[in-house]
Amino acid sequence: MIIDCHAHGFPLQDVNEVDIYEARKLGIGAVCVIGPGEDVMATAAQMGSFIRPIVQIDMSRALTSDVRRWRTAKAIKFTMPGEPYSAPRYWPLYDACVEEGLVAVFHSGYLGFYGSESLCVHMKDTQPSELDWIARNWPELQIVMAHFGNPYWDDAFKVVAANANIYADLSGGSAYRRDMADWARLFAPNGQPRRDVLSKLMFGTDKTLHKDYNQRAPGYIRFYSDLFFKIGLDSATADLIWQGNAARLFA
Repeated sequence: MIIDCHAHGFPLQDVNEVDIYEARKLGIGAVCVIGPGEDVMATAAQMGSFIRPIVQIDMSRALTSDVRRWRTAKAIKFTMPGEPYSAPRYWPLYDACVEEGLVAVFHSGYLGFYGSESLCVHMKDTQPSELDWIARNWPELQIVMAHFGNPYWDDAFKVVAANANIYADLSGGSAYRRDMADWARLFAPNGQPRRDVLSKLMFGTDKTLHKDYNQRAPGYIRFYSDLFFKIGLDSATADLIWQGNAARLFA
């Protein structure tokens, strides 16, 4: 079984049994869907365990009450920061995640243009080094670095290797389009797989249910499969990436 740790819905209220049936035919047993709290929680309630709800919070307006309100979600997705993730104004949000037992998913690296709300976002504020600082100061917080820091690939590798509480996914178009040889050199330098980092990766697509998911997900499955073959990854570590890490973090 595959668990997709990073997907979206468009619109979420239109996600239906056909979407799920088609995804299951691809071998996907669950999808972590990121979106507004009301929408993802309602969709999860309707669709059962196939949908693992992750509530997205706009950090430029976020309050601790926004985190605590969604304590029954699987995680909080932080994005749209107006300052670096390590800025003191955000510290209470991380305290709330720890207290409520919520995983913190962070957008990292380049952010596409999504209209006026994304104008304030500077990619340097979402660099992997920001998550390193958070991991050091909130060691109890389980962190997921979405998009593996694109394009700060080397920084992301070091941060995941150095922090026991940071996991990552390779979701998004940039990761998908990058040369496979580049990924092989990063994850298996000199032909030796770095299992300390690989064992903390998770399968993710960044694709959208009820829009392009069932057309685009097969390409991501091939991408991960090709990467595993390229570096000679053992089956136990591959299983952690396909589903094991996500099953534990987003149980």
